[in-house]
Amino acid sequence: MKALQCFLLFTSLVTLANAQNLKGIVVNSETNEPIPYCNIGILNKNSGTVTNEDGTFNLDVSKLSTKDTIRISCIGFKSFDLAGYQANPSKETNIKLQPLDVKISEVQISNVKTKHVILGNTNKSHSFIADASGVQLGNEFGTLIKVKHRGLLEQIRFHVVSTTFDSLVFRVNIYDVVNGYPCHNILKEPIIIRPSVKTGDVVMDISAYHIYLEDDFVVCLETIKKLGGEKSKFYLSLAMVSNPSFSRPSSQGKWELVQYKKFKFGWGLNVKMGI
Repeated sequence: MKALQCFLLFTSLVTLANAQNLKGIVVNSETNEPIPYCNIGILNKNSGTVTNEDGTFNLDVSKLSTKDTIRISCIGFKSFDLAGYQANPSKETNIKLQPLDVKISEVQISNVKTKHVILGNTNKSHSFIADASGVQLGNEFGTLIKVKHRGLLEQIRFHVVSTTFDSLVFRVNIYDVVNGYPCHNILKEPIIIRPSVKTGDVVMDISAYHIYLEDDFVVCLETIKKLGGEKSKFYLSLAMVSNPSFSRPSSQGKWELVQYKKFKFGWGLNVKMGI
């Protein structure tokens, strides 16, 4: 009898635990093909994740209330909002995202000689560092880039102090700035980078995407895939710099300024632009 009671208790606990997770798949509404690396999370609650390569997701909704909003977004698609009271962890949730009609801007070729500038934080200190890997998929960290002249974004550059991940995979996100914080992702197509460096400088050429910018922006790296154990780390240098940095722990989470008390710090993240 006691064995049966223990079994029923265990079964109840497992059912309760599973009920705290919303599972499902995100697909293209026109083709029904799965969409990899979509951001899905509880808006401004720092609880989110990223879809797998097959479009499936597993979202922790233990902190979800009926008044909350679950937002699903992906570059190149119209965002979809699911009200908290509509979320049903007891069955699979199928989300269909509508593709945006993305217009590719014409590239103008000029005979004017291009000047190349490095903008952002170039610190490479190994004495003052922080773990940028995050716990959840969708974790982002980035730096404000102050622009004086319109130019082509040519390279994303940062210095890896050390990492214990088998390999690194990031999505590059570019945000406009509203009230001093990152706001809207202005990219028209996803940019995935796979640095092979375990320690040292990383320089990723993205000039082929033809991204022209004339206003201040925030360049971010987002964790979309964990290629290592739970204890794996990814360390970048920090420094007291003039270009502030930002981070958020999960998809659709709240942006926070990287600071300690009143002191602002910056990730060693910068860009090369042709102006």
